[in-house]
Amino acid sequence: MAGYTIPFALPRQPRTPRYRPRRDFVVTAGDDVTLELTIYQDDMGGGPVDVTGAEATWTIWQEGSTALVEVTGDIEDAPAGRIDVVIAAAATTDIPGRYSHTLRIEFPNGMTTVVTGMIHIQPVYGTGTGGGDPGTMTPAEGIYGDVIIGELTAASAIISGALDVHGLVTLHNDATNALTVAGGAVFGPSDFRQVEILPTTTGDGPAGMPQAFLVRRVGSDDTVGAAGNLWVSQSSWVLTDTSAPAGVRYNSLVSTASGAGVDPGEVWGFTSILSTQASTDSLNAVPIYGQGVRRGLPSGGVGVPILAGVLEARSLTGASSATDGRLRSLELDIFANGADDITPGPGREALTIVLDKDDAGGAAPHVTSVSGVCTAAGASCSWVLRPDLT
Repeated sequence: MAGYTIPFALPRQPRTPRYRPRRDFVVTAGDDVTLELTIYQDDMGGGPVDVTGAEATWTIWQEGSTALVEVTGDIEDAPAGRIDVVIAAAATTDIPGRYSHTLRIEFPNGMTTVVTGMIHIQPVYGTGTGGGDPGTMTPAEGIYGDVIIGELTAASAIISGALDVHGLVTLHNDATNALTVAGGAVFGPSDFRQVEILPTTTGDGPAGMPQAFLVRRVGSDDTVGAAGNLWVSQSSWVLTDTSAPAGVRYNSLVSTASGAGVDPGEVWGFTSILSTQASTDSLNAVPIYGQGVRRGLPSGGVGVPILAGVLEARSLTGASSATDGRLRSLELDIFANGADDITPGPGREALTIVLDKDDAGGAAPHVTSVSGVCTAAGASCSWVLRPDLT
């Protein structure tokens, strides 16, 4: 027997009269389960609804509209909209299967909020050893169905070998280390998204709110002269399509947006920071490096243009800068103190352009233009030396 909670939120008023909230649950037969319900003003957010005097009833329906289980909710925190529905272990011990359920909340002013859905009461798998232990899973034991786990610890479940699950796995544990994988993990193969991270809210959280996704590594390779590159995160995509389909493919896409009337403060879409105190023995420190490589010539025609980097600033307003605001496609900054006295010099350059051979024994490259300015018809531009930092 295990005990766990399932928190979820419910709007008092749906977005349209025809819309009815739906929520599906997966629980394990014979477990103590608490549905922690919070009622909000509407499904677009808003504050919590005071549930003083409200009555909540949760019903599991058997085929033929017969009430199989009926539980009355308890008001846990009325001003915060919290109602708890406690499902005792005995209510589900002998009824594993899939059923419909209805959660109805009736308010003193006559309003009613209803959420419906399916509940899968998962049978207990394993060879139970008594004392509330759900059992020990043997090596490579397969589970064909959905699995729900309150706290997967040595005290509640033991997996002595591979676990093969052909269904949904839900972890009801809000600890920061609810799931720990000591080795590696493989997702796929699949034609769908492999991993999706959904924060608990779409609104801005308080200062210090945990990141949606965090990868952290401490230490580096300790083998001198180790071959190959080392990375914390890598995204690799091998393209095989030969039909030249329309549209742009992205190996990695970072998208940040704010709508009309939104003022989120200073927002940086992508930031790479490399902080170091290493000596020149470590060669270079490069926060961002982009490389476009032509591996060979095409079988026919001319090779596709390669642009190792493109920075574009675009205004869609059609207005002049007096109202449209400042617009820059590239800014190069150097912040330092003291003289540039390294030998040989120069030691500080805002922009360095290198022209070199790919093959040391090959012909020297010829570049017609080091820098070009392409303007639309009627456009004008000029070089301006500004003495300030605005």
